[in-house]
Amino acid sequence: MPYIKYLTENKQSETEINTQLDSMLTYGTPVLKAPTGTGKTSLVYKRMQREAKAGKLTILALPFRSIADNKRKQAEEYGIESAYASALNDTYFSPFGQAVQTTFESALLIIEKYSHKYTDLRLYIDEAHLLIGHSTFRHTHKLLEQNIKTVAMTATPLLLESIGFNVYEPVRDVMPFENEGAPIKAKVYTTNKTTEDVV
Repeated sequence: MPYIKYLTENKQSETEINTQLDSMLTYGTPVLKAPTGTGKTSLVYKRMQREAKAGKLTILALPFRSIADNKRKQAEEYGIESAYASALNDTYFSPFGQAVQTTFESALLIIEKYSHKYTDLRLYIDEAHLLIGHSTFRHTHKLLEQNIKTVAMTATPLLLESIGFNVYEPVRDVMPFENEGAPIKAKVYTTNKTTEDVV
């Protein structure tokens, strides 16, 4: 039976995932692990939307400008600004809440420059496994040193558990077939020929 593809496809599942992430935030840094294309970013955009409305500064840090540029249109659909720190000024960051997606480096600059304006911050890190591989020359390891409630996202958590992240892989619902229980018809062909002969 096939999985429901998207994390946000089933409202109950989406609520359960958010509840679990919120619970995990109280005692550590969760990593939302799910395959590429299953809707991790959409789930986070919805969270950011709610948090900004509640007066929080909420930032999605992406590893490269190209990824931020590619996700710009999708972010705008959720009312999330895509910008780099160099293009943002003091008037942009009101104390009434703000949601922005940017690069790892710009996220650091925004946190350092504007975090004093907010009593509550949220940081989301996409492709979090890249924090380990690129940290030395891009100083992105500093994202891990911020005293901010952080949710990381990746399809490949690799060594993130060893540096203190708690991996959470939601079990997605299973969608039943229309004719569940119907026999699967398959044909099997065998041959005595060698692989070379068949090819």
